[in-house]
This record gives sequence, structure tokens and C-alpha cells, in this order.
Amino acid sequence: MSKQQKFTLAFLPETAQLMNEQTDLRRDNRTAAPLIMAVACVLLLPPWMNSATVWAQNPFGESPFGESTAGDSVNPFGAASDPGDGNGFGGFAPAAPVAGNSAAASEATAATEVEDDPDPVVQAVRQQPPETPEEMAKALTWLVRIKRFDEAKRWLDHLATLNWNQQELAQLARSGGSSLWVRLRAPEAELSAAQSKLISEIFTAPAELARDLTSINGWIDRLASKSAGQRRLAQLRLQDASLVAVQRLIDRLLAGDALVPAEMLAGTILEFGRDGIEALQTACWVKDPARAARVLMALADLPGTHFYPELGAATVSPLLATEHQTALRAKLEAKHSKLPSPAAVSKLLTKRFDDSLAEYQERRSQVAMLPITLWRVTTDGATIERVEAKAADLPLERLAQLAGLRLRLPTATADELRDCGAALLQRAYQISPQLRDPQLASHLLLPLTATQLTTTNLLEQVYTQATTWQMHGGALRAIELLGKDAGDSAATAPLGFLSKRLLDSRPSVRYSAFSTLARLNPQHAYLGAETALHTALEIMQLGNGPHALVIGGQSDRRQTAVNQIQMQTSAATSSANTARNAFIALDRETPTELVVIVDRVADQSIFQLIQRLRGGKRSSALPIAVLTDELYQYERELIDRTPGVIHSVLSTDPQQMARVLMQLANSLDTVPLTAVERSQLAIQAGDFLATIAANRTQYAFYPLGDIGSHLMVEANNFLPRARIDVLSGLGTAESQRKLIAMASQESLEETHRLAAARAFGSSVRSFGMSLGQQDILANYDLYNQLAPQDPVALRALGHVLDVSEAHAGKAEWPTPSW
Repeated sequence: MSKQQKFTLAFLPETAQLMNEQTDLRRDNRTAAPLIMAVACVLLLPPWMNSATVWAQNPFGESPFGESTAGDSVNPFGAASDPGDGNGFGGFAPAAPVAGNSAAASEATAATEVEDDPDPVVQAVRQQPPETPEEMAKALTWLVRIKRFDEAKRWLDHLATLNWNQQELAQLARSGGSSLWVRLRAPEAELSAAQSKLISEIFTAPAELARDLTSINGWIDRLASKSAGQRRLAQLRLQDASLVAVQRLIDRLLAGDALVPAEMLAGTILEFGRDGIEALQTACWVKDPARAARVLMALADLPGTHFYPELGAATVSPLLATEHQTALRAKLEAKHSKLPSPAAVSKLLTKRFDDSLAEYQERRSQVAMLPITLWRVTTDGATIERVEAKAADLPLERLAQLAGLRLRLPTATADELRDCGAALLQRAYQISPQLRDPQLASHLLLPLTATQLTTTNLLEQVYTQATTWQMHGGALRAIELLGKDAGDSAATAPLGFLSKRLLDSRPSVRYSAFSTLARLNPQHAYLGAETALHTALEIMQLGNGPHALVIGGQSDRRQTAVNQIQMQTSAATSSANTARNAFIALDRETPTELVVIVDRVADQSIFQLIQRLRGGKRSSALPIAVLTDELYQYERELIDRTPGVIHSVLSTDPQQMARVLMQLANSLDTVPLTAVERSQLAIQAGDFLATIAANRTQYAFYPLGDIGSHLMVEANNFLPRARIDVLSGLGTAESQRKLIAMASQESLEETHRLAAARAFGSSVRSFGMSLGQQDILANYDLYNQLAPQDPVALRALGHVLDVSEAHAGKAEWPTPSW
């Protein structure tokens, strides 16, 4: 408590006693209390408001504020009483501004003189107008304390005319404190739009000023000052700039600052708390070993245990060059009693890795709609940057860093390589969440050679471990690396492993395995040849868009869900009113990507239905939305603990279905396929089937005839060139008819029409004439109809007729010249 406040408290009882002795009116507490408050306001005025005359005047002879009290024996302060407002001291309380009209409230005091307002605080402020930011902050603080917002707004209008620069506004914001500006932004202040904008500018001025790079560099330079006070002031000002200052401090630390010592830069970054710690940990992973060594050398001087994993690993692993490692060991030996042994470092890293893994698994089970930001190494590996990510990516980033440190240890075991590889690949997927990543090498925290993820056996183990931990993105990247490890040679590829992945319940894993097999293009029989054909048919239908399955007993609820899904996603939908019909729909060739349960069904409870869906081969990895409130408690508990299942309500509001779909997407570890990925996969599957059909002798180990009927149904989904090859390889009557139809179709390009005619000849030569006599006669009629007006039909259909006559033995086999 200050001396002035102690003096005030001691003075107040005496003042009250004198008041009671000098007046005959209102001797009760209601009279004494306002007088005490008035004297307290005067005594507590800040020094810049004080006046010697104010303290010296007799409060009972004449007004201490310079007003004449002659003839006024009732009110010692000489203010006229207003019986209308119930205030015996006449105007001591502030006049209430008109609600909803802040401009009128400001104008009420804009042109008043000192004598017009009896409030002592207002008079003191007007007698000595504030000129500096500190004085303005004190004046506004007092006016807000007594709730004279009308007078505060008058000074805000005056402040707007001063046109203070950013430096002065920042000083004003710091002097007033955040509580002052928060109170001024409260509804009771009734600020105008211009005044609210001014308050916002003042409130953000320190941060805006601090984020200026010139200002940041200036404060960083002052960290080299010999004065401890100057260094501390610089650290406080840098904290105003928040993460912008951290970025600049890290850049100067990595580059090697000639002015400011590295330990001072690192210590200042550490002052930022968790953000600073994460930035320093991430900076250890820049690609240049010399830049990383500067960070590690600075970390050796910092207190705490946050950086023990990095420092311990650097002393026992080839993370640094020999000279840098020797210098680091010497610095640590001088600070600590002894250096850790490799076994102790390995034990520490294992414990930290397990803790981070548990945190990541817990965090990813919590659906967080709002993104966060975290530190990552830039693509070129020169520095670090702040990027937007999901909440679960924060512990995953630390998990990957610890995995990289464990991989660098010379004592790393096969199990450690497997676990660390799964964490690194999971992080790589979350950086670029797509089916295939062309820049996978740049998204790995360590180069592939350093991760030791270059052997087929190890990658298969990494895939298995990632699947066990439900790191499905890491499993996808393991399959992708398996294909890259094999190169373009199917002889060295793990065809058996990839064949088993074609039966995986996760659609993205099946599609990734098929994509790898299609690129490798095996030339000999392998385990999954037949499964590859069915997977190709499934992928062909991805080009038609997503497909959703709606399950429920009431048709009106099913129709509502169908309409909402189609409105949000343009997806094709199927409906099922029983569990039996639902599983029949899931077993079809059309791939289902979303299941929505809107009501109970007659043959199974919702509890049983969810369990069967999660246990089914085609549905165990599908996202499931339960949109009904008619649930038992045990069913709600099952939904809460089952990954990929959410509970919401069915509504006709489009925004509600959009929120449901967004929540489902956030609950998945892998993102849904984009339209571009669907198109690319469908084209790849079509080319795969066309290659097999066009070379039946070479690819005889593919049972193409088993899916012939399905290929005919999907024929129109192929590109023209691939469609011709597929139809040519089937050899059925229907396929030969379609080839003739393509040859006569005027809307097709000439090259495709002539290619269809040649493919018809190849089909007849390989499989024989499958057309009957009526079909052949119809071909003659078609030729006579089109040939006179269509030169392309003359050549294409003429070749078809020549092939028919050659097959009947009436002519030699034709050889087209086009």
C-alpha cells in the first residue's frame, strides 16, 4: 500500500467526524458516505493532477476546487442540489448518457468548461489536460474507474485529433494496461464506431510495432548490451512480437550472429515458453550440420531438461561432424559431472518416445475442429517455419523428432527401426495427406538413407506396426516406398505382400497396393492376379464419384438423409431398410465410402449393426454416422469408443449435414479421395485392363474372362483407346458388336474408328467370329447406308466386311493400308 493511500485511510474517519459536527442536515450514513468518496477521489488523484491549492484550501470555508460558496450553508461543496435525481450533492454522480446514442453523449461534454462539471476528477483532468501517453492513460483510467464514460469518450475524440504515431500509441497501450482498454470496449461505454476503431488500434499497437522487422532486429541487437536492464527490456519487447520474433531469433541463431552470443539468442527464445522450446527442438533438424551444431551448442548452456534428448543423442551418434561433436562434449563435461553413456541415452529416448506416442494416440482420438500452428523445417531444410496443422500433429511432430534421434543411434535394434519408421512415415503423410506423394523424400524428417528404410523386409514390418498403431497414413507411405524400392522391376518387388494388401479392408490401402502393382506390371503369374482384376473394376467406378449407403427403417428419414448427402457431396446413394440389405449392398462391386444410420432396423439393433459393420471385410474402415437420438446408453458408449463412428442428429438444415461430414472427415486418419485422385486411379485401372486385354497371350495368367460381363458394363467408362483394347481382348459377340458400333460412330475421331475396325479383325483372328448370320447381314446394310456419305465409314466398315469374308474362306485375310 502506498504512502498516499495510507494517508487517505487515516484521514477519512477524521473527515467524517468534522462533517458531522459542521452540518445540521442529513446526519445519517447516507450523507457521510458521498462526502468520504469525494475526499477520497481528491486524495487519490495521481501526482500529475495534484495542485497545491487543492490540498491547502479549507473544505468548509470555500470550495477546494476554487468555487464560491457564499450564501450556501447547506452543501459545503457549493453544488446546486437537484431534487429530481435524488442526489443531495447535486451532480456529483455522472449524468447518464442517452442509450444507443454514443455520439450525443460525447457532444454533451465536448464544449463544456471546467466550472460546468462539479466532478472533482473531471475538473482536475480539464485543468491540466494530459499531453503525454502516460498522462492520457492515467486520465482515462480515472475516468473509467468512476464510470464517466462520457468524459472518457470526449478525450478519445481529442486523442484522435492528435494523430499519434505507432510508438506513442504503443506507449499509451502499455501505460493503460489491457484492463483499461477491455473496459472501454464493454457495452456500457457505448462507443461510436470511430472510437471503437481507435481503441482497437491502441490495443494492438504494441504487437504491431513489435512485429516490424526493423524494430525486432533493433531489440535483438540490444541483447548484446552490457546492461542487464537493457537486455531484459529487449527480451520483454521481443515477447510483444510473439512468434514473429521467435522466427527472427531462430534465423539469426542458425546463421551465426556476430553481435549477439548464441546462448543469449537461445535463452531469449526459451523465454517464449512452449513455443520457444518447440522452435529450438525443431531447429536441430535443419539439413546443414553446421547450422544444427550452432543450435546444439547454444542448447548446452540452457537450463532445464527439455533438450536432453537432442544433446544426449548428439554426444553418442554421428549427428554432428567430429569437431562439432568434440566441442559439444567438452561444453557438456564442463557443465555436468559426467556425460551420459549410449545405453542411458537410448533409455531416455525410448521413454520420451513412448510418452509422446501415448500423447499422440490420446490427442488424435479427440475430434478438434479448430486448426493449430506448429514449427516445422522448411522444404529446403535451411530454417524452420510456422505452419497450420491439426491438433494431433503437435505431439506427432515431437514423436517423429524422437524417432529420428533413435534411428541415429548406433545401437538401434530392428524393433526400434520398425517403430521409428512408422512414426516418421505417419508424419510424412500428415504433411501431405494424399494417396501418393511425389515429394515424399522431402517430407521425411531424415533422408531415406539415414532412416534405413530401404529394405523390403523392414518396410513390411513398418507397415505392420503402423497398422497396429492405426497409423493408416504411415501404412500408405510404407507401400509407396516398397514400390520405389523395387524401381520398375517386378522381379524384385514383394508381389506376395502387395497381393495381400489388395484384400485389405481399408480402401486407400487397396488402391495404393493396386497402383503399385499396375506400375510394376508383372510379366509372370503371382498370387493376387485375380484379385487385381476385381480391384481394377472397383477402382474404375471411382470416376463416377463417391457412393454412400443410408440405413434405416423409416423411408422418410432415409430420403431426408439422401437429399442432404446429395446436396453436400453430389454423391450417389443407396438405401437399405434392413441390415441384410445393407450388407448385400456393401458386397457389390460399387465401392461404398460412407455409411449413415438414420433409424433402427427390424433385424438388428444399432449396437449389433455397428459391430457387424466394424467387423466386415468391406466396411471395417468406413466412416459411420449415426443420426438418431433413439439410442440406449450402451449404444452411445460403443459409438464414443469406436474410431471413425460419430453421433449427431438428422436435420433438414444443410449446414447440419455439412458439419456431420466435416466431423467424419476429421475423425479419419487418412483423407477422402479427391476428384483428381479418383480420375487418375480410374484411368490407371482402365489402362491396366486394356494392356491385359490387348496382349492375352503375354498376360494369360490374368483370368480376364471371369470378369468379361463386368467389363462390358463398364466399357463406356474407359477412354476410347483403352475401350478398344478391352473389347478386342474379350472375343465375345457383344464385344465384337461394340467394336463395329465404334467404327461406324461419326462422333469419334477418325483414328479411333479405324483402330476399332482393326481391333475387330484381331478379335476374330484370335477368338473366331462370334457374330451370327443376322449380325453379318446387318453389317452389310450399315455399310451401304453410311459409306456413300462417310469416307471414314467406307474404310472402317469395308475392313469389317473383308474380315467377315476372309473368316468365311471367301477371300484372303485383309491387310489395311491405313
